[in-house]
Amino acid sequence: MILNKKRIVVLWVLSIVGWLGVIYAFSDQTAQGSAQISNPLTEKVIDLFFKNEYRSLTSSQQKLFYYQVSFFIRKTGHFLEYAILFLLICSILWVLIRKKWVVYLLSVGSCFLLAILDEFHQHFVFGRVASWKDVGIDGLGVITAYLLWITVAEIKKVRKMKYDHRHT
Repeated sequence: MILNKKRIVVLWVLSIVGWLGVIYAFSDQTAQGSAQISNPLTEKVIDLFFKNEYRSLTSSQQKLFYYQVSFFIRKTGHFLEYAILFLLICSILWVLIRKKWVVYLLSVGSCFLLAILDEFHQHFVFGRVASWKDVGIDGLGVITAYLLWITVAEIKKVRKMKYDHRHT
């Protein structure tokens, strides 16, 4: 089934709104609620990848190691949330505008603005704080997704040129 442009835009908008809901749900959790999600994931990562090494550590070393793995997982979550958001926003803007610099500027700018607003929101959530470091990590996710997007676009362009050259 071929979707027309209007349906594609509606699907992308719903995807973006849904993803923003996911981001909001994560940032709206109290510190305890956030820990209830990240702690089991931290335990699984340690169990899967570091089980023997973790067991050989002293109690204080285990606490430090656990904190470091948990920190990495939580910050990776920030990174991925905004990388995905960029890809969603860039996709819909590409369908609507098709001018590279406008699409990229609006996509990157809106993601950074949303990251700042998300941290501002966290400032009002019990046990949570707003962090410019988290905005920076979100931004790294956005920039990484941007670089991925332009790399894939260039690869597609080169492949199309090679195909066109062979078939002319």
